[in-house]
Amino acid sequence: MKARITAVMTLGLMQSLLVAEAQQSDSLKPNSSYQCNDDMTLTVVRCAQQNGKEYCEFKLEQKGKLAFQA
Repeated sequence: MKARITAVMTLGLMQSLLVAEAQQSDSLKPNSSYQCNDDMTLTVVRCAQQNGKEYCEFKLEQKGKLAFQA
């Protein structure tokens, strides 16, 4: 249950970051990192267009250890 809540919160955070970044530029850049609360770092691994929309692979690390990847 805790992992599911963390995943939902992470996806919400990722969506917020993607919307904010999309408003600032046309595309996210691979390997760009964002500092979050609680010593967490969100890193965009790669992005690709699919059916006219941009999707990005990302990883979330806490204190240098992988916590979530999608």
